[in-house]
Amino acid sequence: MLQGLVLEKGVIEGAKAFSRELDRHGIEHRVDYGDGFHGWQTFPDFIMPGWHHIRPALQG
Repeated sequence: MLQGLVLEKGVIEGAKAFSRELDRHGIEHRVDYGDGFHGWQTFPDFIMPGWHHIRPALQG
């Protein structure tokens, strides 16, 4: 459990740093950190909205 919490903290801090860099370079992006934790229980709530958000860029 402790290892998972440490990993989660590292991931969220990395994501926030990445978002700040995108802001610094004027790159438009969308961020939704949710509650900061992830697992199968949150997967259905985010997979389809995430897909709809990135699909246009992937399809050209």
